[in-house]
Amino acid sequence: MATIQEREILATKIIPVIWASHARLPKADLTAFLSMTGHLYKGDLMVIGRALNGWLEHGFLPADLNDSKNADTFVDEVYKSVTEGYRMEWVSEHWGAATKYNTRRSAFWRVIRTLISSLQIADVNSPEWPSYLVWSNLYKVAPKNEGNPNSTLRNLQLPGCLDLFRLELITYKPKRLLFLTGMDWASPFLNAVNAQIRKNASFRYVEGFGQISITEEIVVQFAVASHPQGKPESPWIKEVTTVFESS
Repeated sequence: MATIQEREILATKIIPVIWASHARLPKADLTAFLSMTGHLYKGDLMVIGRALNGWLEHGFLPADLNDSKNADTFVDEVYKSVTEGYRMEWVSEHWGAATKYNTRRSAFWRVIRTLISSLQIADVNSPEWPSYLVWSNLYKVAPKNEGNPNSTLRNLQLPGCLDLFRLELITYKPKRLLFLTGMDWASPFLNAVNAQIRKNASFRYVEGFGQISITEEIVVQFAVASHPQGKPESPWIKEVTTVFESS
């Protein structure tokens, strides 16, 4: 689950910066997220998306985050949502759901489920398969209702999000790290940890791969793939599997 250090970075390095520049942002509710850990996670796979919508029941306007009570409530709701609320099994519990969010209709979760099976991390016929993951997003604050954070919102929170990314790697020590973001989104984060990036001209969906050295003893194998939405999933999964199996 998210650590108290993650909560503090959100509270002190991201929320105040967003409020200070609220006049430059759309007058629309924001949501936020911190990393979520499955209770069966053993270091096999961490997955990272770009950002997400609708995570919290209630959103907050950027201008309202100047109020310390509002800001504290926002941060507390985010932290509790990944420590006391949802478990990673929410993915399988929403698989095929007739109401709200149907994870089976999400290309993001479909390819992750197939990849877990391909890498023999877990039995995907068991509802516990998502609990073998750590799940996070590059940008922690995003529009509540729809869309990715625009360039202004991304730039404002980037320093804090880089700190969170470094902390996540140190905390979770994943053997494999998969970005489902495209290289344009992942590059600032990879550069911040001095990642060794390689490319394979024959790959269409894996845009980069390589290693991140957390310490001399801890090395993370990573792959950066295009977002799977609208892509043929079988070759997408084959390329990612090839990278991780050859590492």
